[in-house]
Order: sequence, then structure tokens, then C-alpha cells
Amino acid sequence: MKKSISKFTVQILLLTFVLGACTKLETKIYSRLTTEEFFSNPKAIDNAQDLVTPALVTMGNGEQIRFSNAAGGELWNLYNRENDETKYMELAYQHIFDPSIEKQWNLMWARDFYSGIGKANLTLSELEGIPNKPKSIRKVLADIKVARAYFFFQAMDCFGNVPLDTLYGADPATVKTNSRLEVFNFIEKELKENIPFLDNRTTPKNRMNKYVGFTLLAQLYLNAQVYSGTPRWAEVIPACDSVMNGPYSLNLNYFDSFIEGGSDKENLLLSIREPISGKNSTFIPESVHDLGGPAINLTGAPWSAFVGSADAYNSYSSQDKRKNMWLFGVQRVAKDNERAIDGVPNTGDIITSGKFKLEYTYPANVQWGYNASIFRTRPPVVQRMIGAPNVKYYPTKGGDVFVLANDYVLMRLSDVILMKAEALVRLGKQSEAATELNKIRFRAFGSTSFNILNPTLADIHDERSREFMWEGYSRRDNIRFEIADPSVPYWSKAKPPLKRNADGGQIGPGRFNNMLYPIPRIQMRLNPRLVQNPSY
Repeated sequence: MKKSISKFTVQILLLTFVLGACTKLETKIYSRLTTEEFFSNPKAIDNAQDLVTPALVTMGNGEQIRFSNAAGGELWNLYNRENDETKYMELAYQHIFDPSIEKQWNLMWARDFYSGIGKANLTLSELEGIPNKPKSIRKVLADIKVARAYFFFQAMDCFGNVPLDTLYGADPATVKTNSRLEVFNFIEKELKENIPFLDNRTTPKNRMNKYVGFTLLAQLYLNAQVYSGTPRWAEVIPACDSVMNGPYSLNLNYFDSFIEGGSDKENLLLSIREPISGKNSTFIPESVHDLGGPAINLTGAPWSAFVGSADAYNSYSSQDKRKNMWLFGVQRVAKDNERAIDGVPNTGDIITSGKFKLEYTYPANVQWGYNASIFRTRPPVVQRMIGAPNVKYYPTKGGDVFVLANDYVLMRLSDVILMKAEALVRLGKQSEAATELNKIRFRAFGSTSFNILNPTLADIHDERSREFMWEGYSRRDNIRFEIADPSVPYWSKAKPPLKRNADGGQIGPGRFNNMLYPIPRIQMRLNPRLVQNPSY
């Protein structure tokens, strides 16, 4: 299959960041294999979604995921490196979303979101134009439309009012900004019309099926009050049930969803990594100290860019097995079969650099330390030890930091279970919610002793935070909880000392509490019909 589509995908790969600008592109044919010839093969039509799914590659650890982790208070870069990326994370943590940071906003808009939308529009245009369409094409069109709905959902969530650009080659002069409500209604309509035509297959994991469609529908309804102004809690439950009654099940070990070679029975949608083509997993190298590779069986030097916030690390009790995703304390070389995620300390030599030993800490007097004189006077190698690296995507096969193959998780069953639990709590059905919530807690603790019998919304929020740490949920979750119940300001609460105070939910220039990102300026220059979000 890969050989049969390779010439056609040359056209697809020509779609670069300018797709986000909705400009008309005149693609060139670089071979004699025309679109009509390519799609004359029924198998090519049946697998046309493979022309869209490459856009998922950047989603797993792209700008949307990292900014969500930072903005949700889970991720921080303590070490003041001369690196734009780490500085962006600092601003995200403080909820200061500077429109002048064009690179990051445009990467999120054009590469992470509208690249997928553009690929879908092009593929739909080609499919709808072929003669003598086979009966199977309705399912293929549904696959692609649900994939496009996924990218529209991400764009709407992050930027609010965005273009509903559904035509390939549309003139920018005709493409306007649609309201968030219009985009919400479009996504709902696309999902409800196309999910019935999706099939039940669970592989490959980077393609749409009806369970992925229902999960996306549940996510849409769960956040409906944020997007449309009207809660839709009751509609979350049947969408979740449609997934929970399917072939997926929770992994017995939490980390099996993330490690190389782990069980795949829980994961619904993945961003597939292909190290041989340069699409390697960078989750761990971005977090672990540059001296810390030997502690997790890695060769090469990680770049210690991001660590967990103190609040994130301290949210786990010592009995919670998920806490093993964090490295903390003095680090030793891992001997054969020693894995930090198993909760058993390494037994090798202490890792040192000159007179300094590698020890991850959160000193009380420099908990955030960035502006503390004692922190700034420490050698850089020690500055980078403050904070806990996250290794949930553990490299079980070891190897070099630049060839890690862990696939990034975009959707998994535990989210569906906790979405249903949240909807039940919001509908006053605590006992039913407890049944769902405790499925997650039993796995996390290995005992019913930690079950919660009468869960509150705070219990649901906290469990989601621990379960989906660094998976890109926290910004969306925090905003939803605050919108639904302003008395619990999860989004605007202070994050001392860097975020010195909450601003009461007000939005204005320079305010901390923007709930939408700025429309990239480059996109507004390319398409003057785009409208900037308030406060920017």
C-alpha cells in the first residue's frame, strides 16, 4: 500500500503551513500517476484516509499539547535557558499568551490543526470528483470527515472563532472567521452524520473508527457549556457508553499505554512515531536532565527543558502507582531490568558531574526559584536539577535519545470512563459516578481501600489531573470546571509566586486569564478576513 500511494502523496506533502491561511494552491504532478489513475484502484479508495492521518504525527507532542500542559499548571521550565521554547512555556504557565510569539501560535494553527484540515479537504475533493464511485466510498468519506472534525475541534478549543474552511482551493477572500458556536454545531453535525458509517476496527491506531468518533462527540458535549454556552451533560453518557461497550479495556498497568511494547488494548487513537524517518518520540529527552540518561537506560544527552510543577508532583500520594512517572531524589544508574516506572529504586552508581550528584528536588526556599538569588547563583547543571522530570513514556528498550519509538496517546479509554463519571456527578448521580471513577482509582492504587464512594466534582477534577498528567487535557479541563462552577476557579487561581494573583476571570490586554490563544498574526496578514480574539 505504501508503494502504491507514494507518488500521489507527493502532492499532499506540498501542503505546508500556508494551508492555515486557506490560500489556493496549484499542485504540480510530479509523475505520470494522475489522481484518476490512482483512485481507479478500489484499495486505494478504501485507504484514502492514509493521506490525512500523517497530520496526526505532530499532535502527540506538538504545541497544543505542551501549551496545554503548561497553561494547566502541570509543566514548567525552571532553568532559564536561552531557548525560545522554554520561555514560551514560562509564559503559558503564567497565562500570558503574547501574540508576538508568532512562531508557536502559527505552528499550532497551521501545522497541528489546519494542515490536517487542508489534507482532508484535498482528499475529499479528489474522491468526490472521481467517476464510478464504489459503494465503499461512503465509509471512506466518513473516515476523512471525522478526522477533519477532530482537527476542527482542536482549533475551536484553542482559538475559539476559527474559519470553517471545508473547500480545497478556496479563495482567501471568501474565507471568514466563524463563531465558536458555528464551529461547534458543524462538528456535532459532521460527527452525528458520519459516525454510523464508520466501522468497528481497532487498528491501525492512527485512523478513525466509530469509537474514536463517539469519544470525540463525548468530548464535544462535555465542554459544550464552554463552546456554546449551554451544558449538554446528559448527552455525554450515551456517547461514552457506545465506546465502553466496545472492544477496548483498561490496561492492568497504567504505564502500558505509553511504553514501547506495552499493551494497546486501552488506546483508541495514537500519534505514530517512526524514528527511522526522524519522527521520534521526544517526550522524555525534553524532560530528563542532560546527565540523566543512564538512570533510564538511555544513551546520549537529554536536554532538560521541562519538568513537572511542584503542584503536579505533590498531587500524587505515595500509594498512587502513577507517581512513578516522576523522577525524584538522587539518581542512580539503572541496571538490567530496572525501570523507574516500576517504583523500585535503581541500584547502580550515583550519577555525578564533578562535585555535584544528580538529585531532582523542590527546595522549599526556591520552590519556583526562577527569580530567587540563591537559585540564580547556582551552577546551571544544578539549576536544571530543580523539578521532577516525567518519564511516563518510558523507553523500555533503551537506546539513544534520538531514536525513541513510543507512540503518543491522543485518546484512550480511561478518558471515556472519567468523562462519564463527571457527567454523572453533574447530573446528581454520585453512586453511578463512583462505579466509573473507582475503575481508574483501583488501577492506580491496586486496592479498593482508596475508592471514593460519594465523589464530588473536585474529586473528578483531581483524578483527571493525575490520570492525564502531561497528556494535554489540563487547560481544557480547568477552563470547563471554572465555566461550569465559577466558585471553583481552577483556571484563574493563583500560581505563586510567578502568577501572583488571580484576576477574577476578567479578560483584557496583558491579563493573566485569557481562555483563548491569539490568532497568529501571520495568518491574519495572509487572510485579512480573520478576526483577532478579544484582549489581543
